[in-house]
Amino acid sequence: MPAVIETLRTDHVNMARLLHLVEAEIDAFQAGKVPDYALLGDILDYMLNYPDLYHHPIENAIYRRLRKRAPSEADAVQAIEDEHDKIAGMTRRFAAAVRNVVVESQVPRDAFVALGDQFLSLMRKHMTAEETRFFPLAIEFITPRDWSEIEKQFARHDDPLFRGAIAEPYRALHARLVGVPSP
Repeated sequence: MPAVIETLRTDHVNMARLLHLVEAEIDAFQAGKVPDYALLGDILDYMLNYPDLYHHPIENAIYRRLRKRAPSEADAVQAIEDEHDKIAGMTRRFAAAVRNVVVESQVPRDAFVALGDQFLSLMRKHMTAEETRFFPLAIEFITPRDWSEIEKQFARHDDPLFRGAIAEPYRALHARLVGVPSP
């Protein structure tokens, strides 16, 4: 298996761990408890930054090659790639809702929970589609030379939360994740 696919799959496992924490906080909010807004903010900050700066550009490079190597899949590949923008928009909307609740703006509980559920659903659906359909297609159709070029292009793939030195803004989140199993 290409190393870049292994890295992306590891990213998905890590993101699933974060989504598990988000879901627990949404459940707490729905039950009338006060969620850990700092935790939600840290997770959403990470989800707004790391995927858009590192993870999605790698996937997009793979998808560009896949469209070229498997033209019959081009429309489906383009659709999954387009979801990256939809995910970024949904993440920004949910992050704004969290900030609004923190500053005590009126955010109806049902609307907040619905937005959180939409965020979780979109993220999980997208990662599942990539894992079950698009990564296998990429492995099947992309050439060894393509993989080599992609891996060279993205050789520096630091993750400020899960790999290498933990970035200052994510140290509390990293500490919280210690002991959180992969779903």
